[in-house]
Amino acid sequence: MEQKLHRHWQVLPELKGIIILIAIIVFSTNILQSQCPQNIIFSTQAEIDAFPMNYPNCTEIEGIVAIDDGYDVTNLDGLSNIVSIDGILLIRNCPLLTKVDGLSSLSYVGMGIEINGCDILKNLNGLVNINYYDGFSIHTCDSLETLHGLENISSTPTFLKISFCQSLTELTSFPNLSFVEGNVHISHLPSLTNVLGLENLDSIAGAFFFGDNTSLTNVDGLEGLKSIGSDLQIYRNYSMENLLGLMGLQSIAWSLQINKCNSLTSLAGLDSLRYVGSNLLINENNSLQTLTGIDNIEAESIMNLSITYNPQLSTCEVQSVCDYLANPNGDIQIYVNAQGCNNSVEVEEACTVGIPEQRSKPTLSIYPNPFTTTTTIEYELSEPSHVQLIIYNAIGEMILVAEDRMMPQGMHTFIWTADRLPEGMYYAVLRSGEGVSVVKMVKQ
Repeated sequence: MEQKLHRHWQVLPELKGIIILIAIIVFSTNILQSQCPQNIIFSTQAEIDAFPMNYPNCTEIEGIVAIDDGYDVTNLDGLSNIVSIDGILLIRNCPLLTKVDGLSSLSYVGMGIEINGCDILKNLNGLVNINYYDGFSIHTCDSLETLHGLENISSTPTFLKISFCQSLTELTSFPNLSFVEGNVHISHLPSLTNVLGLENLDSIAGAFFFGDNTSLTNVDGLEGLKSIGSDLQIYRNYSMENLLGLMGLQSIAWSLQINKCNSLTSLAGLDSLRYVGSNLLINENNSLQTLTGIDNIEAESIMNLSITYNPQLSTCEVQSVCDYLANPNGDIQIYVNAQGCNNSVEVEEACTVGIPEQRSKPTLSIYPNPFTTTTTIEYELSEPSHVQLIIYNAIGEMILVAEDRMMPQGMHTFIWTADRLPEGMYYAVLRSGEGVSVVKMVKQ
């Protein structure tokens, strides 16, 4: 009896060890199944479907979640337990995906959402419970008609990009968006008819790219926008008739570019704009007739001025342009517009006629005029001033800088010999602290 009992106690430790080992294996398996992977990438529907079985208690992903090149992916239902993603949510190249309802539990995405290449995706309703993301980008989703599902976003995104969605007709999904820390792209949306939904957008720290929205006739919905921290580029919006929706815009830190908006007849709507940090570029707008609307930009804030290839543009003598031409801070390109705005000399001449009450101007006279080889240019200064006397040809090319220096008060004379120049129209432009004077000269 004692021997049997002794043998029993000898066997028991071995059995005990086996039991403990089995328990450890079972416990470890359960732990592994409940842990979330730091990053996870899906490329098939089977991988998505297997996720809740492989990770039954997984709700929070510390890294990224990517559904990438998921050519057979039709739904995301296997991801219904995920509540938060600290990294990026990427859904890319899933041509059979029709909805994202499987993400309806998701409330937080720490580093942004990107959706692209989902050709038959109909809506974003599955994102309705997200209240924070760091940025949003959707492009090349040709069946998407609205952005409904993004209404609850209250965070400040670092980027907002909506582009290359052929069927998207509206943006009415951003009622809580007031500030974007980076760039905003609203482009290549040929069915977009309005930008309502951005009424509370107050400022953009980066650039605002707004182009290739060929059905859009106005920018109503942007009335709350006051400042842009880089460029405002409005381009190839062929049906855009006015910019009245930008009536609240006061400053652009880098450049204003309006190009190839062929239905735009004026720049009315930009009347509150006071500052551009560098470039003012108005080019290739086929119906633009006047620059009225940018009158109040401070000329000192303009570094380069380009007004070109606007075939109906004849009125350029708005205050901001006139002031810049009088004291330019950089390049001037004015050409291939309508008569009256076909070159900088024409504009300067119109400036002296159109708004003379804004400045006094020095007296400038030419005799003889017309002339054959030599003419005398005479001007009078009422006080000492730095003077520029420049001669241009008929297309605005600079021919001669006759004076560029401090000159005393009184009468001054310059004799110009032009015997080697062709016959035609020339302009003498006098700039001084007293203003600008322009006189036409004819060489016979």
